Amino acid sequence: MIIHNFEQHSEEWYNIRLGKLTASHASTIHAGGKGLETLCFQLAAEILTKHKTESYTNPAMQQGNELENNARTLFEIETGLDVEQVGFVEEDEFCGCSPDGFILDRTSGVEFKSPQDNTYAHYLYDLKIKPEYYGQMQMQMLLTGATYWYYAVYNPHFEECIKIHKVDADAEYQAVLRKNIDKAKERIKEILSTINSNRGK
Repeated sequence: MIIHNFEQHSEEWYNIRLGKLTASHASTIHAGGKGLETLCFQLAAEILTKHKTESYTNPAMQQGNELENNARTLFEIETGLDVEQVGFVEEDEFCGCSPDGFILDRTSGVEFKSPQDNTYAHYLYDLKIKPEYYGQMQMQMLLTGATYWYYAVYNPHFEECIKIHKVDADAEYQAVLRKNIDKAKERIKEILSTINSNRGK
């Protein structure tokens, strides 16, 4: 595991993510099937072209990025824990993740979400973690060796503006992730090898 400390969303960060399975893909990786096959070709294309596949950004995602610093500060106040910002955790040339922060000497971490008002209201109502976020944290734990992760949901418009939950490592979920990560790595290698061998035919 190699930890890179450059800023997230910087040019270096985007470059190192090219062609890699990351925690943002965790739900697709865990599900396997056609979605994972599509992802493998997408990542192979990024490796070959050095061109990032266009990613979807909506107002909620933009708000989350803008409010993350405030969420981090409030989390530190509420928990008494210091958050170490990190750029990218690289498992190898085909896999890695971008934790929102490490805590407790890198034995745990935190994921920040800053949803829009209606989404936060729904969250306060049922306190359910979306499957894609659960998978994201499980993959971060898998790749970093952490046994638990904090899930911090923040919206400054509400009186109860932050909710913090501790999420334990899920061995069963992570076993499927590990199996499919390894499968995907081999598939990407196979795709690249076949494309290279087809050159000039």
